[in-house]
Amino acid sequence: MNLHQIALSSGPLVAAGALITLAGCAGTPAPDEGPVSGIRPTTTNGVVGVGTPTQANLNTPGPTISITVSSTGVSSTASLDPDGPWLVGVGGEDRIAVLNTDGTGLTALEHEPLWDPYPDVRQGIEASQLGWIAVRTSASAWPDPPTDISLELFHLPGVRPIKRIPLFSPELLARMDEVGEYLPPYAPETVEGPNWQYDVVYLTVLAERDPPLWSPDGRFLAFTGAIDGPSSDLYVYDTQTDQERRLTDGPNQAAILGWSPDSQWIIHSESSTYMIADGGEIGGFPADAVWAAAADGSEVRRLYGPAGVEWVLGWISDTQFLVHRWSGYIFLHDLQVVDVRTGVFRNIYSGDVYNSVLAPGPRMVVVDAVTEGQSDNDLPGGLQLIPMDGGRPKPLRPGVEALNAARLEWIAPLGQFLGGGFGSPFLFTSAGEITQTF
Repeated sequence: MNLHQIALSSGPLVAAGALITLAGCAGTPAPDEGPVSGIRPTTTNGVVGVGTPTQANLNTPGPTISITVSSTGVSSTASLDPDGPWLVGVGGEDRIAVLNTDGTGLTALEHEPLWDPYPDVRQGIEASQLGWIAVRTSASAWPDPPTDISLELFHLPGVRPIKRIPLFSPELLARMDEVGEYLPPYAPETVEGPNWQYDVVYLTVLAERDPPLWSPDGRFLAFTGAIDGPSSDLYVYDTQTDQERRLTDGPNQAAILGWSPDSQWIIHSESSTYMIADGGEIGGFPADAVWAAAADGSEVRRLYGPAGVEWVLGWISDTQFLVHRWSGYIFLHDLQVVDVRTGVFRNIYSGDVYNSVLAPGPRMVVVDAVTEGQSDNDLPGGLQLIPMDGGRPKPLRPGVEALNAARLEWIAPLGQFLGGGFGSPFLFTSAGEITQTF
């Protein structure tokens, strides 16, 4: 059961990735279809228009599925299967669209305008394994300044939101568009601009790199908001109790890194500033510390810090995760295994890498090393296979140069890795054997 986002066009409908299923959840009742206060009704009558293609930025890339949709519009009388599975994405008129896997039942969800700091990238839409969808919306759409930012929650096959959670306090909303003076990272001098574009409390809540995240079991939604004070905090929404709970407080900003596989812990960073990527967008939030918060609110545990911009690459058990770091240059670096119970970590690789991927099954990490490693690993450049059991790393092909691998994935159904840079992509095994070149 995986998240799917799709792009709608006037020709084929393209679905990259897998889809949302409700395995073990047959007969899930549709939620109350009554409208939520403060949300404008859609004008599309529950059917999305088919228009200009919208590029979906996927959290989980995968194989491409093509479904034919009439270029003259959607006229099918078929409805959404009440039990799924479904494909979900952003379609015409920037509306979230849902359809059955056979291409029928194309339906638009009724929501406020999607909030997109970068309109060519669709992020901030998060779907659970149990048919829940969370999306950040605003009463105004980019490039107009936001007047509010909220989370709208849907439960498929329902098409109307069943809950709306404001993400800012009234005080922060009132000063969102006021002009202030700021010194951005790397800037030689101060600049003036609206608070929502420069103040770190707004940036952490609005950032595409800090979206809401559903727990693996689909019960909880972790999100950041500045609802109860002057800084952003970590919150969790419980679908079983219909309640949200504040998990952290303090003067710094919270940014979500990920969930533990058992849905017990939310890994997050505490940050006081932000970093800017090469394209001028927010690159991430350097961690003053990395913490683990219990989803039930019973504990918040400091793991380590200070650190850089941390990204959880994956989990090797319910209590140990693999993290890599970005410190403002083009490369990632410092792969470490961290124990959520103790905060103890060990280095797996300390050199610079273009990209890296974890295969949980064979417990293998592949890195696209830039140069010789800066640690005892002493790895040359190129694709390197690093066993998690402490075995000796080995190159995919001796002497291969670094790929600048924009795509490096573990394809679980195939039991193989996919790598691709400027040349042809190829599949390879955890033993280092290249099985197919495309």
